[in-house]
Amino acid sequence: LATKEDMTSQIATLQAALDAAKAEAAAAKASAEQAVAKANSAEATATEAEKAAAQAALDAANAKAEAIKAAQDEVAKVKAELETAIDSKFEAEKEALAKTISELTETVTKLTGLTTDMITSIDLQTAEGFTTKLDLNYYQIKEDAKWDGKSSKTFGKDLEGSFTVSAGEIFANPASLLVSVAPANAALPAEILSIVDSEGTSINDYINLTSTSYTDKLYKGTRAASNGLYTVTAELKKDADKKAFAKLLDNGKTENEKKYVSFAVAATKENRTVTSTYDVTIQSSTTTLTKAEDIDTKSTIKSSIEEEGTLKEWNGYNGEEPSNTATPNTEDCYPVADGEEFTIKVASKADVDATATSSKVLASYVVVDIDNKALSTTDKAAINSLTITGDVKKVSKENVFNIAIGGTYAKGVVVPLKVVTIDYTGNETSCVVWVKAGGNSEITQTVAYTITPNTYVATPKTYSFAQIKGFTVPAGYNSYKLSIVDEDDEINFNNDNVTLTFYEDAKGEKVSTDAAKIAYAKFDSKVNLQQLVDNKVYEGTVKFFDEEGTFLSQSTIKVQKVLPTAFPSAFTAKTNAIDANGVLTIYPEPETDAKTGVFAFSKAFNGLDGEKALENIVFSSSDVNLVGDGDEKPENAKFNNTLYTINSINADLINDGKTYGAKVAYDYGDIRSAYKVDNKTVYNHSVDWGTTFSIKFGCLTVDSKYKWAQEPVVYYREDVVIKGKVTKASNGNVTAFTNVFTAVDPYNKEVDPFDASDEGWTTWAEALNQGTQKEIKLITNGDRVNEFFTPSYTTVTEGSYTKTAIQLTKTSAEVVLTGDVETKVVLVITDKFGHKHEMEALTFTMKKSH
Repeated sequence: LATKEDMTSQIATLQAALDAAKAEAAAAKASAEQAVAKANSAEATATEAEKAAAQAALDAANAKAEAIKAAQDEVAKVKAELETAIDSKFEAEKEALAKTISELTETVTKLTGLTTDMITSIDLQTAEGFTTKLDLNYYQIKEDAKWDGKSSKTFGKDLEGSFTVSAGEIFANPASLLVSVAPANAALPAEILSIVDSEGTSINDYINLTSTSYTDKLYKGTRAASNGLYTVTAELKKDADKKAFAKLLDNGKTENEKKYVSFAVAATKENRTVTSTYDVTIQSSTTTLTKAEDIDTKSTIKSSIEEEGTLKEWNGYNGEEPSNTATPNTEDCYPVADGEEFTIKVASKADVDATATSSKVLASYVVVDIDNKALSTTDKAAINSLTITGDVKKVSKENVFNIAIGGTYAKGVVVPLKVVTIDYTGNETSCVVWVKAGGNSEITQTVAYTITPNTYVATPKTYSFAQIKGFTVPAGYNSYKLSIVDEDDEINFNNDNVTLTFYEDAKGEKVSTDAAKIAYAKFDSKVNLQQLVDNKVYEGTVKFFDEEGTFLSQSTIKVQKVLPTAFPSAFTAKTNAIDANGVLTIYPEPETDAKTGVFAFSKAFNGLDGEKALENIVFSSSDVNLVGDGDEKPENAKFNNTLYTINSINADLINDGKTYGAKVAYDYGDIRSAYKVDNKTVYNHSVDWGTTFSIKFGCLTVDSKYKWAQEPVVYYREDVVIKGKVTKASNGNVTAFTNVFTAVDPYNKEVDPFDASDEGWTTWAEALNQGTQKEIKLITNGDRVNEFFTPSYTTVTEGSYTKTAIQLTKTSAEVVLTGDVETKVVLVITDKFGHKHEMEALTFTMKKSH
């Protein structure tokens, strides 16, 4: 702070910081006042602790507002001292002034959270309502303009901010830029700003600049006051040389040669300057205008309850004036929340369309239209009992009004608000928007619906989704409005494509309209699964209204697509099908006229018989070349994922004793949001079965367990025919006769290997009856073959039954035994895969004598 200019600049910075903090403190105070009023209202259910907390917040807001006011007074005092310190006395007072300003700087920094140091960068930003093009134009009211026969008029007479317009008066149209600064908590006073061209030439001699902290919503987020964002507004000085200014903008080129100069925003403090990019363009002209147009359709109203609408849309009577027979509560009212701010933005056609030749809105104000002819005496009394706060009865050239309607009995009261405007031709107009307060915007519940397909999806772009969740609705509910919107993903769940159906029960069997009984809501919609981003939560609200359209309450609705991570529940391994080592032994059956096998996975897994939910299951192996139908690679076997079989199994795999890595996957279809694989867009989603296992190709013949149909008794001195069990009736007639032995397969099913009609084992019946390939031998004393008998297959008849038996022919009659001989019956089978197996499946005891 070495010079008077340095001090003046610092004072301006302090004032800017305090102005920003004052606006923030005023908003905090208003919010705290509303909270206190609400907590202490007759209808409130707040506890004493909650009331005390609300009052403490208000006390803190008041204290901060008072501290800011005190700091502003101190800064103003020092500013006055600095301005009155003539050059001859400045040197003597400089040290004391510098100390005072430094102390104030420390105070303001702590109080506002803003730094008064030099900014390090300044950048142009774009947002709704902002561009980098400034239209700095003059508008002049006609020289012969009259208002009620007078050449001047006070707009908004007796209201805060009223002003006078006169015939021939010139108005400069302001235009704004949005900038961001670093550090983000830096104060940005207008005094340090200028707009310059690339040669450093400033146009500040022609314009007035103002700077205000930008606290509105930017894109999707809400910004605090100390956010590094500022609105920089430029306005032509009324005494500016218009021709010289225009020449400065286009280098004096003629109409056809115009090439507009690019400008930047610069900030200079203590001989240091930072500039934005040179992306600002400026145009200026003196424009002859017609009166403003379409104010009722271009002006908007928006609250937390309802989407933004036009004043005409919500003027209560479908764009018309109320009739003489209009009655209370027939008005089409815009819903607002009790005690919560809503916003009216006033605009004309020219405010939203740069090509329009009609006038923009110069200024406007909002008042309660208490004399509206649709209001009865009772209606007026109800309105007069309300607390209406915010930007009412205030003239604004920004044309944005934040208003709140509250009060003990505010719910359901209709309020006509008159919006009065004046344009740059001096023409004054008015239109009415009707609002109705009800309930509040506090979210009473959050209900989350999760979209997770549980089977293959054939049409992912029109997937039907329905889910029931616990839900409550407010008393008096008559209708609802649901809105979940995500502009980035072009997602829009609303009443047009979503149905909420309310039930008393979780199964959705008893529909109800009784708010006291409703306990569940079903969300029913068609969605595009590819458009919904995987795992992203889409959040919106459902708002409830009574019979007259009065807002009751709102709840949060969340919708999330979660990709399935597991198989459909119908698919499981059969009990003990997979052993403790994670091995599934499968038993191929011979294919007709080929030494290859086939296996149906339904034998090992549940859910594969007639289950459409599993029609997109895929079996595969990583260790052996098992390939799908249609693949031209050499193969050891084929998976047929339509029939859930593995066929063409190479005989070399069967009973080779090895295990092969296996995998089961389920294809849910094109249900995920797009991702890239090898530079191709993919939507498919499949899930691996959660159990790790491997496949072993077993042999039914080998792994089956054989047993005698009837335990034989054999004596070494006699030829014997071992046959099956004979069952006779009391009269001696044979009623049943079985083959010599039966088998129990690995699936624990008993079958007859000699009976070609046995549906479970016809294949092995064929294997055991392949002519000369069938063999049988007897083993005694460990390794002696056919020591006492030579066995062979034969057939025997009992009654009307002919069955397979074993013929034992003695080899010698001279043998003398000292004891019984344990004998193993070895079945030698060459199966249809060409494998020869010796199975010591049966035993009997050969006795020495009767």
